[in-house]
Amino acid sequence: MQSTHRIYCFLLYIFACLPIGCIDRNEKPLEIVEAPVKVHDTNVAPDTEPIVPIMSRVAWQKPSLILDRLSEDLSHKKIADIGAGPNGFFTFWMAQEGADVIAVDIDPEALKYIEQEKANLDSTRQSRITTRLARPDDPNLRAAEVDGILIVNTIAFIQNRSKYLNLLKTKLKEGGKIVIVDFKMNRLPAQIAPPKSQRIAPDVVEELLYQAGYHHIVVDDQELQYQYIVTAEK
Repeated sequence: MQSTHRIYCFLLYIFACLPIGCIDRNEKPLEIVEAPVKVHDTNVAPDTEPIVPIMSRVAWQKPSLILDRLSEDLSHKKIADIGAGPNGFFTFWMAQEGADVIAVDIDPEALKYIEQEKANLDSTRQSRITTRLARPDDPNLRAAEVDGILIVNTIAFIQNRSKYLNLLKTKLKEGGKIVIVDFKMNRLPAQIAPPKSQRIAPDVVEELLYQAGYHHIVVDDQELQYQYIVTAEK
């Protein structure tokens, strides 16, 4: 019931922020469907950045479930959203949950969009969001700066994953968590998932985290229809 209430409140917030000119009065009320978007990921190779159409994202991705893997209570937790662009989906969701979010991306335009949307929030939620421009090989985070790290639809595009995950571990506080979400390797709808060549298997992510020295690594490929969730601790 709590998760349902959280989703309902967030959808009301998204709907309220839509520009009037973008609302089709002939559409069913509160049916929120995201248009195709370009996925801007921290560490995406410039020539492989995909166009991933996403429809009814809340229904199939279950953001509240994913964020519960970081913490059941995000209030006052500092979380880095790696690959936050292009629309800051999880950045805004986490801020709504009370987290202090660092939206990290290598694309200045993605961060500009997040800043523009941030201006529509009340002052409390505005204060919870910081944007930070990163390099492909450096998330631009300070040592032990964050309580948690979220990487959604991004890990497959990181070129030197082993080195990057080792670096990210230094940015986590002791006991901090990292949550990695990406698409399963089986056949998935083309309007939802990128090609298999732009995905990475969960067992590969698990091994990378193990080699990087993370602990309590858990792979969940059952909760979500199209994606897996890998969690680990520093």
